[in-house]
Amino acid sequence: MLDSQELLTNLYNAFNPFEPLPAGDPKYVDCRDVRGDADIFNELGNRMRLAKTNTCQLYSGHRGAGKSTELLRLKQYLENRQFYVVYFAADEEDIDSEDAQYTDILLACTRRLLKDLHKIANPQPILNWLKERWQDVKDLAQTPMEFESMEVESQLSQFAKLTANLRAVPELRQQIRQKVNPHTVTLIKVLNEFLADAKKHLPNGYTQLAVIVDNLDRMVLVKDGDNTNYEEVFLDRSEQLKALDCHLVYTAPISMLYSKRATDDQALKIQPDDHQVWNNRGIALGNLRQYEQAIASYDQALKIKPDLHQAWNNRGNALDELGQYEQAIASYDQALKIKPDDHQAWYNRGYALDELGQYEQAIASYNQALKIKPDDHQAWYNRGYALDELGQYEQAIASYDQALKFKPDFHQAWYNKACNYALQGNIEQAIENLEKAIHFNPDECREWAKTNSDFDSIREDERFVALIQEQHTGD
Repeated sequence: MLDSQELLTNLYNAFNPFEPLPAGDPKYVDCRDVRGDADIFNELGNRMRLAKTNTCQLYSGHRGAGKSTELLRLKQYLENRQFYVVYFAADEEDIDSEDAQYTDILLACTRRLLKDLHKIANPQPILNWLKERWQDVKDLAQTPMEFESMEVESQLSQFAKLTANLRAVPELRQQIRQKVNPHTVTLIKVLNEFLADAKKHLPNGYTQLAVIVDNLDRMVLVKDGDNTNYEEVFLDRSEQLKALDCHLVYTAPISMLYSKRATDDQALKIQPDDHQVWNNRGIALGNLRQYEQAIASYDQALKIKPDLHQAWNNRGNALDELGQYEQAIASYDQALKIKPDDHQAWYNRGYALDELGQYEQAIASYNQALKIKPDDHQAWYNRGYALDELGQYEQAIASYDQALKFKPDFHQAWYNKACNYALQGNIEQAIENLEKAIHFNPDECREWAKTNSDFDSIREDERFVALIQEQHTGD
């Protein structure tokens, strides 16, 4: 029998977030219900499969959410549909995630493509490119030999040496970038010649070529004046990022996708027809309180994918913020037509109905949300508030009790219970619940109680006076 500490240790070591599951692993769990129901096969795979031209897509998410596992599943999905897939984790051999720029990523792609494809495609265009610059970079590759004297395999390995030094030798990193950066356009040109030849000679059964570059989301933000390395890679160099002649998937830092600059049109150059990019743009604009522009972005997302329930829900939130509650409810209704079990849309619908004073309908919406997610303390609280407004104090108190069951330090719920008890003339319970509310948030609750007419019936009670006047040190 394991003791609790040993069990905890075993569990901790069994779930390593840095080791993605291989495709088809029986330990895989579909987590779409809790992290959003986007399907990587539909969102990325089908777009690549159906597109008549090359696609370039960004894939992001919070650390530890399972992106690498999903990308390995995508790799298998594509391979089963006649795609030859080159997948690599950029930070394992090529880039230093603490200091990464576009040139590093291009060299990493070059090294990995040469490694995976040189047996089916002629690498000479790329080798000629390196030969022309050998005198400038041979010291940086730490190779004393002349390029012409090397065997082809040794010539190919020089890209591996450059990327290895980029990653491991900080004092050489900037020098390599300075030598290579002015020639990235010509490097892309010869890389595409190499890729064109590779696509003509893919192994039997494969008809298309795709490259998946993982772990770029682990890049650490580095500021350079008013710019950052995120912007340099994904915005300033976006045309070069998508210029390789094959289907491309890059992971990207989630904070970059939600940054202020990512809300301008530059961020859409990579994926102008990607509904998720438009949806993310709307979220970023909403965070900046630019709600009209956010709505326009959600509308673009919905033009591309009319059944994107998240965009309908987000659109409703933006309309909420503008006070356009009836239009917000119409958006939530659209979301619920597509996904009737979206508890957040039911909750948001209830909130908008609250704002319109339609409390009975609001309660019905909160009830639907709570059927789906019974532990949503905020929905229980808002349900209690709507019951308050209808004068149904006992039922309101029962709702607040449910909210407190899931969030015992929810001071607003304790405070509203105190108000209800005061309105019912239950002085003891009013004092007790107000004391709880003040315990969890002294300043706010005391300030509210000073002028709240709900407490007029107990305002002269010495216990109420003491609670209102008590100093923080007594809490």
